[in-house]
Amino acid sequence: ALPGSASADTQVNVTFDALVPGEELDGRLYLPDPLPVNPPAVIMMHGCSGMWSNSNPASGIAQRHIEKWGLELAAQGYVAIAVDS
Repeated sequence: ALPGSASADTQVNVTFDALVPGEELDGRLYLPDPLPVNPPAVIMMHGCSGMWSNSNPASGIAQRHIEKWGLELAAQGYVAIAVDS
């Protein structure tokens, strides 16, 4: 069951291995608080305008619509990750 009063207190930029050896992908992870046991998860992809508000993952600022959906999904009890492909 999803918590009725979750919030999105944790948003963090992440890096993980790609399928190509030596390559990495950037992303932004949104976690509900409290984190339920075995929460459902959503993988979000960006559109043609890119993922980062200034085309730089180091900025830590995702496009507004990505951030909005990540926070909303986390507040509903989902783990959400936006992948910068």
